[in-house]
Amino acid sequence: MDIPLGLLSDLRDQINRRRMQHTLLQNNQLWHKLCSALDAAEDTQMAADAYKKEPESDDTGRKYLLLYGLLNIFTAQQDALKSIYVALGYECTIKVPFDIRDIRVEAVGHPTDVKDKSHCFIVQTSISKNHFEYHKYGSSFERKRVNLPELIEKQEIYTRSLLMELIEKLKADDKEHKKKFQTKLGDIFPETIDYYFEKVREGLTEKEVGYKEYGKIHLQLVSSKIEEFRNSLRQRNEFDCSDLKYVYEEIGYPLQQLNLYFSDPLKCEVNCQTLLIFNDFIHTKLKDLRQIAQEIDNQYAVQD
Repeated sequence: MDIPLGLLSDLRDQINRRRMQHTLLQNNQLWHKLCSALDAAEDTQMAADAYKKEPESDDTGRKYLLLYGLLNIFTAQQDALKSIYVALGYECTIKVPFDIRDIRVEAVGHPTDVKDKSHCFIVQTSISKNHFEYHKYGSSFERKRVNLPELIEKQEIYTRSLLMELIEKLKADDKEHKKKFQTKLGDIFPETIDYYFEKVREGLTEKEVGYKEYGKIHLQLVSSKIEEFRNSLRQRNEFDCSDLKYVYEEIGYPLQQLNLYFSDPLKCEVNCQTLLIFNDFIHTKLKDLRQIAQEIDNQYAVQD
């Protein structure tokens, strides 16, 4: 894969990270702008790469087609790269090669009405894959000979520089975000959490005085830890962009019914046997949450 295309692929990987993509999707207009710009930057690069592989042609019409196409590719790609910066909220620090844009405007973009009130003509017999010449008539006469391989190289240097800067900015922002949240999510769930579920089970099955109240207390502890984990994920912008919201939907009703049993039994909609199943189900799901917490902690372990 050519270097600009490889960098575009790396940039897409950064953008498509779950948290980043979720954030960008909150603004549909900018998201669509970004997708359009990424496609345009990639499409124009493939077209430029194809030009380099084109054999020399004796067909005049084909020569014009390739020349007009190449010069318009350059400006379309520059505009696409600028749009990527805008969509991502960054300011570009790399200077646009305006000489490429000027050549495109004068030779094939607006040759009949250049801004300085001059007029341009391509010398048909000069067109080849590597060079062409055009004349500019205005306040003075200019003969301009253009080296196309040099323009291609200059454009690729510009494209590579922008893409590398964008990738580094995204990586730096991600690292900075993770530095803010170095508290371990795994620490939310104590080692005694399995014991809590045992006490909830006893509160459901044992009839002696005190067991039900003790079960209620430990269910509240379980509920508080589950809620604390969700709040911590939201602070990191990790909850709404993940499948965890579906896990929380799954345990929502079982938790509700267990809480009702211990606080207002007449409102509980299921029998004790079902509540025991619910307790085991939540216990299993909490083990999954603990595993996910460990995985996120590993992701947030910032390497200096």
